[in-house]
Amino acid sequence: IGPAPATWEVRRLGDDHHIAGGGTPRRSIPEFWDGGTIPWVKTAEVNYSVIQSTAEHITQAGLDNSSAKLLPPGTLLIAMFGQGVTRGRVAILGIEATCNQACAAVQPLNNRINTRFLYHLLTNKYNDLRQLAHGGQQQNLNIDIIRGFRVAVPPTCDEQQEIADILDALDRKINLHRDKKLVLEDIFKALLHGLMSSELSVEDLDLSALPSAEEALV
Repeated sequence: IGPAPATWEVRRLGDDHHIAGGGTPRRSIPEFWDGGTIPWVKTAEVNYSVIQSTAEHITQAGLDNSSAKLLPPGTLLIAMFGQGVTRGRVAILGIEATCNQACAAVQPLNNRINTRFLYHLLTNKYNDLRQLAHGGQQQNLNIDIIRGFRVAVPPTCDEQQEIADILDALDRKINLHRDKKLVLEDIFKALLHGLMSSELSVEDLDLSALPSAEEALV
């Protein structure tokens, strides 16, 4: 499992969690999908985030007539299928939702492992987990592999929470700067078009807040 503090305990995910796959209602039956309001997660949406919305939804009939399960907020999802970068990625549900059979839903059976700590731990163990996949041309993980996956965890929930809090704070900082970068890129593109097409002139702009070239290099 790689280096870990000597005081940490090695556990299998299945020791402390209920782990199960999801399901996909039959696409050929419109009433399983049309007008659906139940969020349905695909592996492409399992991408190191808290999932607050999904591209597709199923109906109650679709839920009742498939192996899909309604999962509570806080459920950890692991992508089991995907030849590219998808396999092995994790996310946490921020809403009540279902997922397809290519996702493993990880729900705690006890208070032994903090879910946010586990999320960050599995993010760090991404390569280790995905290398356990097997199969032919399409290598996949499965429920048994995930249940048997070993992790080292701090002995107390307080220590796990402290580690998760620090990493969560850095995550929020990263997301904030990512959002700012997107806004600045949009502004740049708008100004680029405006200035190059004569829709704007430099005289129209207040540039007093911009740093000088020398200041920008500091």
